Amino acid sequence: MPTSARLLVDLLYQPSGSRHLNFDPETPIRVGDYGHMDGHTGQFILEGNIYSNFDGFNDVNGNTLPVPSESSGSSETCVVSTNMKEVAFGTPTDEDMAKVIECPLKHRFDISKGTGAVLYIIHSTISRMPDEARIRLGNIPDFYKNFARKHIVTEVTNCSGYAMILTMAESDNVAVGLKEGVPLKDIPSNDTPSRWTTAGHMDHIKVGEDRLGKTYSVLYRTLKVAKRPRWWRWWANSE
Repeated sequence: MPTSARLLVDLLYQPSGSRHLNFDPETPIRVGDYGHMDGHTGQFILEGNIYSNFDGFNDVNGNTLPVPSESSGSSETCVVSTNMKEVAFGTPTDEDMAKVIECPLKHRFDISKGTGAVLYIIHSTISRMPDEARIRLGNIPDFYKNFARKHIVTEVTNCSGYAMILTMAESDNVAVGLKEGVPLKDIPSNDTPSRWTTAGHMDHIKVGEDRLGKTYSVLYRTLKVAKRPRWWRWWANSE
């Protein structure tokens, strides 16, 4: 049977725009990381980073590889599997749902069939590898020799807080909300109660609190290096 990590990765891959889910968001993923994908869990196995582990990524004029660009994302984003749709909140049927309804930020989803997945992100930022860097990589001597079939991370979505949910309850619904109060990023103590609240059947749930100095790597995009040079691009696909 697939692991929770594998299910979440597969269910959210297309809805997130062909991005991989990082099942352990506290483990940072950076643009330029390279490695391979674990076939069992669907997780990225880090081997190194092209920006920090190598000195050979310069062109004939000595220009260094262009560094990643940073941009702001959304204050909140929900990514859900294709078998789930967002629905309005009605009269609460239990205490947990009532608590979610009280939250200023909240979402409720119905599951049509099968296993459903939800990733709720707050305050995201996006780091991307510039196109010029991609082009320059393919012109580096021994690039294919050293990186054939490896995955290189070209984009990372980081955030200050997240909720990750997996549910196998068919024809049911789940809800997730963020409570009112002082953002935990302004409170250094780890003893502060969680601001996340949920309702409904959940087979797996993981949350990241919006605490002081915390950043979570939740989604990332990779390109897989081809076995041999191609005149139009160096990657084989966008897995």
